[in-house]
Amino acid sequence: MQLTFDGGRDGMISPDGSRMVYCRGDASLWIKGYKGSSNWDIYSTAFQSKETPIRLTEFDGNDLCPFYSNDGKSIYFLREQTMSVDEKPTPVYNLWRMDANGQNQTLVTQFSSDVMSAHPSFDGQKIVIEKDFQLWEVNLADGKEKRIPIEIASDDKSEQDIRRIVSDGNEMGDWSPDGREIAFSLHGDIWIMPALGGKARQITSGSSKDEWPRFSRSEEHTSELQSRQS
Repeated sequence: MQLTFDGGRDGMISPDGSRMVYCRGDASLWIKGYKGSSNWDIYSTAFQSKETPIRLTEFDGNDLCPFYSNDGKSIYFLREQTMSVDEKPTPVYNLWRMDANGQNQTLVTQFSSDVMSAHPSFDGQKIVIEKDFQLWEVNLADGKEKRIPIEIASDDKSEQDIRRIVSDGNEMGDWSPDGREIAFSLHGDIWIMPALGGKARQITSGSSKDEWPRFSRSEEHTSELQSRQS
């Protein structure tokens, strides 16, 4: 069932299931500090009636990612507002709160870099946000912010330069016109190496199987070969 007829994104249903809050706009979210007629604003609409969506924010800037508090009395959202960062005016997304009817809009966090992907805890006492590629916990009782430490156990990155001596498996060899090099196929890739032995150089890579390498027979190579032979 279609729920909105005016566009929209970031929809979130109220705890009692009677309403939905969402944002609507047309500005590219990659444009920092956009202010204009295409701003993203937050709207609310009811499910059980043909109510015209109610506009909750009219801020001259973008309001995004709204969600209800656990009791349904408040709505949290992200707002991009200009603030001083290193003594320069900078548009930054921070977490805001307002009543379910759009009144009493209040700043919750005061980070100097963008807040993203806010989600409430099950008990409604905290909100987890993403900032600077890390997770943070915001305590709604006192507004204090704390980074959530995350430790990921992983294997150390292996050496990317692998040395190996191959005595079989290479096939479909082709000598260069001057006789100095030989190209061949090995494990689905094309390699080239000095004809008298030495380090091979991988020419192709990828998931496709590469076979049957062949050197071009140019006049320059032919003349060079004839000169050495004479």
